[in-house]
Amino acid sequence: MGVLGMSLLLQLNLPPASSTLPCISPAQGSSCRRRIFLGGRGAGRSVRRKDGVRSGRKQLGFLVAASLQDEKEAATTSSLSSSSSSSSTKSFEESSSDTSVVSSSSAAAASWVVPRRFVLGTSVGLLVALGANFLGVTSALLSLNPALSRAARVDVLYPVQGYKRCLETSRGFEFIYPAQWVGDQRLLYRAVERAERERSLDLPSLQQQQNRRRSIDPVVAFGPPGSNGELNVSIVVAPTLPSFTLEKLGGPKEAGETLLHRFIAPEGSNKVANLVNAERRDDMGVVFYTLEFTVEGPAFSRHNVAVYATSSGELFSLNAQSPKALWPNVQNQFREMANSFRLLR
Repeated sequence: MGVLGMSLLLQLNLPPASSTLPCISPAQGSSCRRRIFLGGRGAGRSVRRKDGVRSGRKQLGFLVAASLQDEKEAATTSSLSSSSSSSSTKSFEESSSDTSVVSSSSAAAASWVVPRRFVLGTSVGLLVALGANFLGVTSALLSLNPALSRAARVDVLYPVQGYKRCLETSRGFEFIYPAQWVGDQRLLYRAVERAERERSLDLPSLQQQQNRRRSIDPVVAFGPPGSNGELNVSIVVAPTLPSFTLEKLGGPKEAGETLLHRFIAPEGSNKVANLVNAERRDDMGVVFYTLEFTVEGPAFSRHNVAVYATSSGELFSLNAQSPKALWPNVQNQFREMANSFRLLR
């Protein structure tokens, strides 16, 4: 019957089903009736007792059916719980699988981040090394194609085949010089002195004379560090008549002789100048005269290469000088500097 059915029978004060089964036997009918009629008052009460027994049994049937239905529902609930548990297990396994997939994806992403950082750090280090010309790497790369590097004027920052570029846009010229050479500090001191003179309250006529003297000073000059100035290259820009051209002095040789004997080693200067070579070069409508000569004096003996050109009423001259003893070592450098001299106008 189940625990629920028995509890309900006890609440109704009905005998359990097993206690009524002996009354079915005919041999025991009298004893059964005695139990029924104990304390009774006649046949009427016996009939009522029988009707009560029938109704009790009917209720018992309902209770048994209800108990069976409860057990069936409990079994159904148990099966549903089992299926829910299996579904939960399956969901947990799927979530575990998803977690493992996410973990593997995270591991893969982390393993990708490491080489990315390595590549990024290496790239930054390489750019810094190239920007700083570390161990001359940038210069070596640019020297693989010197014509292209010089056309792009990269040699203003980085040496190309051992030369750097002097680009003077304010005065309108450029040339290359040995990368080991440095600027002449004396020109800086002279520039400071000129600035002091320009801030003075001189009369206009005196101011113009100072401007003429200023034009004779070199614009730039370079030489080996720690040298005495005998080995150097300098650029001088001097005013001239707007109509003056080098061709008016004749060809390169005639112009060279004129310049040597009238300006470099005139009579009475105790200097002797000899022209070694003279050439003409045309570049973008500008005529250049390149002169190679020697100058002897009481206290010096020099070998020079000079380049001259005129433009817009100004005479541009590049002069590279060296002691005669050093000429064999620097002659190629001098010719490189002379051939690179250009005007930007």
